[in-house]
Amino acid sequence: MSHRIRRALAGLLMGGLVATAATPVMANTSSVDDPTGDAGVPQADVTWFSGTYLRNSSGVPTIGFGLKTAATYDPRTDGTWTASKSFAAWAVDVNGDNQGDFGVLYAAPDGKLIAGVIRESDNKVLCAEESAYDAARGIFIASFPATCIGSPDRYRVAGAMSYETGGTLYKDDTAYGDWLFLDPEPEAIRAPTGYWMIGANG
Repeated sequence: MSHRIRRALAGLLMGGLVATAATPVMANTSSVDDPTGDAGVPQADVTWFSGTYLRNSSGVPTIGFGLKTAATYDPRTDGTWTASKSFAAWAVDVNGDNQGDFGVLYAAPDGKLIAGVIRESDNKVLCAEESAYDAARGIFIASFPATCIGSPDRYRVAGAMSYETGGTLYKDDTAYGDWLFLDPEPEAIRAPTGYWMIGANG
């Protein structure tokens, strides 16, 4: 992971996102539409993001995210992504202080999708993630075992994009979505809504 991306993600966690208070809602999936036209370029303009807190088909508690921008493009072939100048991210709040306790990074250096979870307190990479790109819907996807961030009782997520073009870095940060609580049923029994979540077998 490049130092450039680490620094950008650290800035995101330290307050780059718009924080809003939320009343806990008993939910395990959440999707949020974000206003368009507020990022400067469509490639950086987040229009939708989602979170899930479900058990996969093996019963393992798994956290998953999705994110979509106004422009549909494959990060594996986009020059600014492959040069590590652009990336998507999610901030995860687990204690309700309106700050990201963990950052989830989604990037494509040299055309290879990578994702990882970073702890805000010490900028340590905690685990690698499953990552994918849904070309049919233009959605960036990441998921990881809940144990990576201490298996919280609940969490909420906000999305972000950074996209560089013409020497200018464009950004879009969203507000946090609703609180998400672990679904007691396996994914195979109760499928998530809003986007795919990567299961245990990909």
